[in-house]
Amino acid sequence: MKYFINLSTRTKLFFSFGLIWLMFLVGIIIAYNGLQQTIQSEKELHDLHFKIALDLRSLRSHQNFNRAAILDMMLIKNDAEQTAIENTINERTQTINDILLNLSKINMEQQFQGKIKELKDNIRVYQEERKKEITLVKEGKIEAALKIGTSSQKVLFEKIRTIETELGDKAEKDADEQLVSDSQNADFVILLFVIFGIVTLVFSLIIILIMNRTIASPLNEMAVIASRIASGDLSMELSKKERKDEVGSLNLAFSKMIEKLRNSIKDIIEGVNLL
Repeated sequence: MKYFINLSTRTKLFFSFGLIWLMFLVGIIIAYNGLQQTIQSEKELHDLHFKIALDLRSLRSHQNFNRAAILDMMLIKNDAEQTAIENTINERTQTINDILLNLSKINMEQQFQGKIKELKDNIRVYQEERKKEITLVKEGKIEAALKIGTSSQKVLFEKIRTIETELGDKAEKDADEQLVSDSQNADFVILLFVIFGIVTLVFSLIIILIMNRTIASPLNEMAVIASRIASGDLSMELSKKERKDEVGSLNLAFSKMIEKLRNSIKDIIEGVNLL
């Protein structure tokens, strides 16, 4: 405290208000970084889960299309038209495999990857059975192809749809959990900012009290003494404070002035008495 008192008034002001501004700056930086992290997390959440949901929807669409295309093949007798449908099915199948590959590359937890593997295995079996269906259709064995489609293929198709639904629900659940986490982070950032604001306010009040004690109070004391000196009262005594700042210099100058005025008045009185 003594070191602070001995600093120049300008240094006191720069130091005090500099600390206040520094604390405000730290609070703003913390809040900004926290909000930026929340925004980035929200973006990653949107990109990741939106991609999963979109891929699963696209996968289901292609699966439904291929299932319907097989039924179309069974109803068509023209070889050229059957070949065209088969080519379309193969193209959709390749797209399905690409989607599964992309989903398997997503960096998610082990449970998600396990479900993706299960989905891939079932779709692979489903595709192999579909090749048998296509072969039977092209050979004109519609009844045999229809039997496969309404038995084992139907079971696989429903199982695939179930897994796709589970994965979609899981993606939505993860999104909700991430939103809750981000909301908690945002609340923490706001709380931290409020705490910093309160600490800064308290610190500012302390600075005001210190400045009042070290500058305003001594100046007010000297103002009162100066007023009494102006009215002719030289009996006042300034408090003796060893300070090396401007207030200390002013206090010392006032003390010397009062002492000289007293000596001058004393000399005048003695001179009058001698006369």
